[in-house]
Amino acid sequence: MRRLLRPLVFAGLVATLVVAGHRTGLSRYATADGMRELVEGFGAGGPLAFMGVAFAGVLLHLPAILFIAAGAIVFGPVLGFAYGWVASVAGATASFLLARYVLRGPVRQGTGVPPGRLQRLDERLARHGFRTVLVLRVLFFMAPPLNWAMGATSVHLGQYVAATALGIVPGTCFTVLSADTISRHGLASALRTPEGFVPLALAVAVAMGAVVASRRWAGTPPAPRS
Repeated sequence: MRRLLRPLVFAGLVATLVVAGHRTGLSRYATADGMRELVEGFGAGGPLAFMGVAFAGVLLHLPAILFIAAGAIVFGPVLGFAYGWVASVAGATASFLLARYVLRGPVRQGTGVPPGRLQRLDERLARHGFRTVLVLRVLFFMAPPLNWAMGATSVHLGQYVAATALGIVPGTCFTVLSADTISRHGLASALRTPEGFVPLALAVAVAMGAVVASRRWAGTPPAPRS
């Protein structure tokens, strides 16, 4: 009975966070018009308002990519990237800390990862924490389950934050460049221009590099212990 209870608790927690995100009205700021209204309403504090909403969106399991895209349209690609990057790192770190220090038991049981595989992941993270999280971030960007799963492992907080900060750069660049291009040219026109292929080419190249790197690292024997 207990083995079934923890996954149910975890599922209930995730559902509560998602519902809370929609009930608080955060989802309406995941559009360019909604985000522009928010930013203009706060005046000089608009950037902080955007980062606060994007942070809450990550924590409440709302799609971070939509907030980042809306920010890129409102602030432009450079500031949109900077603000979105800060909010994403902060939100991912808060999710990690929540999963580790408050909900570790239910998270470990509710992620659906077999105990043996989770133990192997723990061992890998103990040896290669930074680069493992880095590859996972490049491949899966801000996927909410990744924040929770990493919090349930033994990876060091410093390694997690550093790898997340670096690993989300390609995904954030892709989102910002795509949103900016589409907002200026329209979706149909953007797909027909060379500029429209730059974000996609960047994302594909980085993802392929991450896969190759992860396979090379997986084949590297662990360093001998002294």
